[in-house]
Amino acid sequence: QYLPLKEGSPEVPLFRVGWSVDFSHSQLGEDEFSYGYDGRGLKVENGQFEEFGQSFGENDVIGCFADFEGPELVELSFSKNGEGLGTAFRVPKEALGERALLPHVLCKGCAVELNFGQLPEPFGAVPEGFVFIHAVPAQERVRTPLPPPSTEECEVLLMVGLPGSGKTQWAQKHSQENREKRYNILGTEAVLHQLRVSAGNTGNAGMGDLLTQQAAQCLSKLVQIAPRAKRNFILDQVSRENPPP
Repeated sequence: QYLPLKEGSPEVPLFRVGWSVDFSHSQLGEDEFSYGYDGRGLKVENGQFEEFGQSFGENDVIGCFADFEGPELVELSFSKNGEGLGTAFRVPKEALGERALLPHVLCKGCAVELNFGQLPEPFGAVPEGFVFIHAVPAQERVRTPLPPPSTEECEVLLMVGLPGSGKTQWAQKHSQENREKRYNILGTEAVLHQLRVSAGNTGNAGMGDLLTQQAAQCLSKLVQIAPRAKRNFILDQVSRENPPP
């Protein structure tokens, strides 16, 4: 359930709901095996947006359904306030392989209330043949891996090198080759990837400078927060204020 913004907030709310796999990025729908329904009335998969369903906003209830009964395809569909919107994605089971689909919510500037079956009364009617995740037998569920048991057992890698020497590419490659460690890459480029501007502003040089400044501020905050989290990190950042001759 999508809840209202705080009164007077200048932020434009962002909300997507859907499914992704264990190794997906937080930006729902923007990489492989990541499927989202966006509040602007769009569906997004692997960074590709298409019109779907209806736009939604304050106090709307969005249903998110995964049908595994087909012999070859997993069908992902959505509803708005009890009205079915049809199938948004058809995922080949062969391509999905052993990857489990996990509920995924992406939001900014809004509050969201979720129901996996823990509430006495659902927000809306449940279509025939579907059950809440809470009702799926435990032996049929997939447990995502646990984080390191303590901060002392976490791993932190610090990239060192000149700008443009390939540190970011190495960090991304190392993260992909060691997925079981679930590295969080902290760097301006990683933050910029999550900052989005409207299509009308993408060519604005001033907007690019502003985003870079905001990314640096976000990164500074993330570095402060990181020691509290039981995760593995790669710090991929160098100072450009005084580059070497």
